[in-house]
Amino acid sequence: MAAPFVLDSNFFIQAHRMHYPMDVVPSFWLKIKELAKNGIIVSIDKVKDEIHLNVILLNITISLNKTRCNLDFFGTKQQPDFS
Repeated sequence: MAAPFVLDSNFFIQAHRMHYPMDVVPSFWLKIKELAKNGIIVSIDKVKDEIHLNVILLNITISLNKTRCNLDFFGTKQQPDFS
């Protein structure tokens, strides 16, 4: 068997952001999972940690901005309730 391809954080981040969002192209991610299971591609723990950290930071940022600025996810100002 040939040596596996090693994937870095950029592979996962760019694939998701630019070309293959998980909710739009799940078959791409299922194929990635299959290739990893078969030992054709691998990554390292630091990549996993970086991706998880970025997801956590993104969720915190969204929560803080929504609370602090009264903005919804799409950046439209919610109308204040004056009743």
